[in-house]
Amino acid sequence: MTVDGQKLRNLRQNKGMSQEKLGLLSNLNKRTIQRAENGAPVALESIAFIADALEVKPEDLRGRQLELFEGAGSDIKARSGEVILVPVTRGSRLVNTLRSAFMAEFAYEVEATKDTLTLMERIIAVFHGAWKNPWEPPTDWRYPEEPSDAAMLRLQAEANEVIPSLADNGMRVFMGTYSSYQQTPYYNVDEGLMLVSRNQPKNLVTMALIIVSDSSAGHLSRFPADHEDAEEIPF
Repeated sequence: MTVDGQKLRNLRQNKGMSQEKLGLLSNLNKRTIQRAENGAPVALESIAFIADALEVKPEDLRGRQLELFEGAGSDIKARSGEVILVPVTRGSRLVNTLRSAFMAEFAYEVEATKDTLTLMERIIAVFHGAWKNPWEPPTDWRYPEEPSDAAMLRLQAEANEVIPSLADNGMRVFMGTYSSYQQTPYYNVDEGLMLVSRNQPKNLVTMALIIVSDSSAGHLSRFPADHEDAEEIPF
């Protein structure tokens, strides 16, 4: 797949990164970064690692020729709607992504034991502390509360402590984002519920996938049904 090489270069330079540093943060070699910035096709998982290092969504790096995968046309169709999840290594990335996600889905592909249960409970608390469910009614609809920066920093610090401990027990947190068209619920005072109306338009929003797995793979791949590529008509 190709990316917008100039946009990638600008993002990297705006963060004060050299190609070598971006390669180190994304677990790729400098040559791969150079190829991406020159518009040459790179693997989809490599784009996911680069986006994670730059703290942007993978689709933000896409080039105009979205169909350019390495492989035949039948392989292109099979990859439509694919989301690549990469290992989470920084608490700030995890918390900031969840904080900005409209919806988040969490999956646990590991068996909890007495030795790991506490760690899993701690990382779950980080997940749900950072993400605000849009379907959860506000405590006071007149004065909606936003989590404080201090609270987010505490969650980041907790994640930075738990993630390595999970790794020591053979578990990794994988994260990926994608775009989807969704209706935004509103609070109905009379009903006391969050609702959407039948004719309410859909907006393009960011969705997050979080999987706790014992996989040693460099990335995971999923095909969510509500991915924007899976819907031809958004309304």
